[in-house]
Amino acid sequence: MQPFVHGDPERRAWIEVSGANPDEVERLKPTLVAFLAFNRERTPRLAGTGFVIAGDPGLALVVTAKHVLAEGVSQFQGLGRTSAPSAIFVPDRPNLSLSPEHLKAVWVDGRSAGLLNIHCASYNASTDLAVCAIGPQEHKPPPFDPRAIPFHTALPRVGDPAQMVSIDEMSVAESEPPADRTGHGQVLMLSRRLSVRVGVVTGLFPHGLRQYRWPCFTTSIPAEPGMSGGYVCIPKPGSTVAACGVVCADASTDEARINQSLAGESIIGCTWPALGLPLPEHIGRPETRTLLEMAMNGDIPMPVGGVQHIGLTTDAQGKQAVHFRGMPGSASEA
Repeated sequence: MQPFVHGDPERRAWIEVSGANPDEVERLKPTLVAFLAFNRERTPRLAGTGFVIAGDPGLALVVTAKHVLAEGVSQFQGLGRTSAPSAIFVPDRPNLSLSPEHLKAVWVDGRSAGLLNIHCASYNASTDLAVCAIGPQEHKPPPFDPRAIPFHTALPRVGDPAQMVSIDEMSVAESEPPADRTGHGQVLMLSRRLSVRVGVVTGLFPHGLRQYRWPCFTTSIPAEPGMSGGYVCIPKPGSTVAACGVVCADASTDEARINQSLAGESIIGCTWPALGLPLPEHIGRPETRTLLEMAMNGDIPMPVGGVQHIGLTTDAQGKQAVHFRGMPGSASEA
C-alpha cells in the first residue's frame, strides 16, 4: 500500500510545499549552506547541501553527507593528495582540499549572500555523515547570520510525517574570469532554490540497508541531485525543529519524482552517529573533541531526545563502528 502524507486530503505520498509557504522558506534559508568547489582551471561547481547545527557569525558548525565532500567535491577538484595522511579530515580519501582557492561554503538569507571559508572537516568510514567548521573570509567578510538546527537523537517510526529541507536547482556560471590562480577578480552568478518536501517515514534500518551500511531510514520523499546533505525532521506542533536525519541517497523511480501520488525512496542517515565525529577544540590547534563532548560542555546545543554515550571502535581489519546509548525513555540504542 502506498504511504500517504498525514492530513493531505488528496492522499499524496509526498508534497513540495515551499511554494505555498514563503514565510517558512525565508525562516529556513539561514539554516542551510551549499558547497562551491573549484578545479585546477578555477571552473566552479555547486555540490550538495549542509545545515548549521551551532555557531554564530564568527564560526559555525555544519553537517552534511560525507559523499558530498569525499566524492562530489574531491573528484571535481581533481587535485590529488593535498594533506598529510594523519590529518583529522578525510582519513579514507585524503584528496579533498579545504583551501579557499578550491572550496567555499555559500550562505544565503532573504537579504544577502556570501562565500565562507571551510576551516576543517571530519568524517569516518562507518557513516555517510560529515561535519565541518565554516567562517567568514579574511577580506570583506560577507553578512553571515546563521540559524542552527539541533540534532534529534530518537529514531522516527514508520508512518511518522517527515519534512525534508534542502537546496534544489543549483547552478553556477562565471561572468568574469579570475585575474590569477587564486581566483582574485572572478565573478560568479549563482542560483539555488530552497526545497521543503513533506512525506512519511517508510522504513527503519538501525543496522543499515543494502549498500548503505549505517543507521538509516527511508521516506516517501524523492531527493533530487544537490539535495544530499539536507536534513529531515519529524514535524510536531509546538516542538523544536530538530534534525533526526541527513539526506544521503535516493532510489526513487523516475515516475515517483514527478507524480506525487507515488512514493519515492530517499535514504536518510540518522544524525546521532555524527555526535562521535571530532573537531579541533580551537581552529588551528591539534586537540580535538567530539560533537557529543562539545554538547556536554555547553559549547553547542544539546541534542533533542537526550544522549548518554557515543563510542567509536575499530576492529582488527580497521573497520570502524559507532555505538550509541540513549537516555532512558528517549533515544533508541543502535
